[in-house]
Amino acid sequence: MTVPIPDDWFDTLRGVPCFRLLDGHQETVRTDAAPGEATLAARLAGADCVVLFRERTRLTPGLL
Repeated sequence: MTVPIPDDWFDTLRGVPCFRLLDGHQETVRTDAAPGEATLAARLAGADCVVLFRERTRLTPGLL
């Protein structure tokens, strides 16, 4: 399963015990903000699910 995780600016999610639930899956943690909606869309393309980190990632109607 492909699991992108956008906007984990301080790369803290990997240290949370529940992160191990993603073992065996292809997770991609991004520690930078996408510089626009098109970049974010490209980063999320093909995802089986998305893990959102707090309120940092804005899911707009255009992105959906």
